[in-house]
Amino acid sequence: MADVFLSYARADSRDFVVRLSAALEERGKETWVDLDDIAPASSWNDELRAGIAGSDSFCFVISPTSAASEICRIELDHAVALGKRILPVLHLPVPAAEVPEAVASRNWIPQTGRFTDDFDGALATLITAAETDLDWVREHTRWGLRAEDWERRGEDRSLLARGSDLDQAEAFLSGGGGREPQATELQGRYVLASRRAASRRQRQLVIGVSVALVVSLVLGVLALLQRNTAVEQRHEADKQRHEAVTQGAAATSKALAANAFLNLPTDPELSLLLGLEAAKASATTEAENALRSALLDSQVRLQLHHGAAVTSASYSPDGTRIVTTSEDGTAALWDAASGDQVSVLGGNTQPPQAARWSADGSRVVTISQDGTARVYDGASGAPVSVITDPDENRLTDVAISADGAVVVTAAFVNGQVHFWNANDGGLLGTIPRSTVDGVAFSPDNSLLLVATQGQGVELWSTSDGSLVASYPEDAQSYFTTVGFSVDGSEFLTAGGDGIARVRSVGGTLLSEVRHDAAIDAA
Repeated sequence: MADVFLSYARADSRDFVVRLSAALEERGKETWVDLDDIAPASSWNDELRAGIAGSDSFCFVISPTSAASEICRIELDHAVALGKRILPVLHLPVPAAEVPEAVASRNWIPQTGRFTDDFDGALATLITAAETDLDWVREHTRWGLRAEDWERRGEDRSLLARGSDLDQAEAFLSGGGGREPQATELQGRYVLASRRAASRRQRQLVIGVSVALVVSLVLGVLALLQRNTAVEQRHEADKQRHEAVTQGAAATSKALAANAFLNLPTDPELSLLLGLEAAKASATTEAENALRSALLDSQVRLQLHHGAAVTSASYSPDGTRIVTTSEDGTAALWDAASGDQVSVLGGNTQPPQAARWSADGSRVVTISQDGTARVYDGASGAPVSVITDPDENRLTDVAISADGAVVVTAAFVNGQVHFWNANDGGLLGTIPRSTVDGVAFSPDNSLLLVATQGQGVELWSTSDGSLVASYPEDAQSYFTTVGFSVDGSEFLTAGGDGIARVRSVGGTLLSEVRHDAAIDAA
């Protein structure tokens, strides 16, 4: 088995993949990579599928050609069907909308692109991701190969797991709650079929023991002179029957527990019922683990459903409302007590990226990939205004004043910080800056925090538009989080340099938290 399967497009990534494969091999990682142009014939497809199935992780090298490649998509679809760990590595910039969903929905490892060109850093991140929970990943590959071979050969019973091998398979399946990659439906069917076959053998053993008992009794009647021998034989048969019944109950318990784990991601309540039945059949470790996992997962207060992946969710300041954004192109307002949808915050032509509440909860503002900011009523979700920057279609952040009257947008391309009237969408003022990543109002609206790439962090007065303070020493490659403390006396920044910094508004550096890689959120 290989450690990493490399999927790429030869037209624009062959040299990079040759280098990446050699670097992985130097670090003890075996790779499966096709460096020659081969027509997609039948034998090629078989070799390709076997290579993916026999690799612990699937690395998709992102480039414009691979994003559009039918062969790369075939490879990716097969890896997803097998439940493989997907590791996206960004080689050449591609719009996220053009990348297959199975890759776009995961955190990319940026070798080159908007912010970085660091092969060694990307390599280290890739190796760390590939080695995460490595024992589990290898078990996943092992049982995936066994299950795929069983299915390919017409579910041949001789290929099913038995004895201690079956115990290991069930331990793998029951130990997968919340772990990535998750056990596949095929692996679950394979383990369940193995347990059922074992249960059939147990039943046959019980029948055999019962027949032996009947024969022993008949022989006892016909051979009174051998009565003592017949009694001893009967006692032995009783002992075997009891052991067989006990083993059969344990087998039933394990099969029910396996079913409980299979239903856990989609129906935790059914999983709980199956776990109870497993415990009734026999107090096995598998039944106990199934019950524990189902009890934890069934403690659900609310489920808020969009038509696609949810990208953000936050409570209103008073906790009565929840706002969510989704890749289905909508934002939505929900009742936090009942989970009922209050309103769909529509109007976006592209999926919204984020939503922010005003401190008084009266309004919500969203920004989306169509370059607009939209203001809504925080109670009803009714639209209030649409804010459009004619010179910018790539907004990076948005902030709204405590009373919901003023909206500030941050831009990436032209780098402007704009102040807008939240009631009618009119432009109130501009702070000229370049490549702005984040903005935030202080709780009393007196200050605006602006974080820019390369220029550091600045504090601006909202009353007269003057620069209050700047901290160029806090410059980063990019920022992911900026914000004030509740009392407004301190502010936080974090991002691409792997450092989260807390300063007082007077400028004193209060603390730093360092990471080995960029900080996604703080």
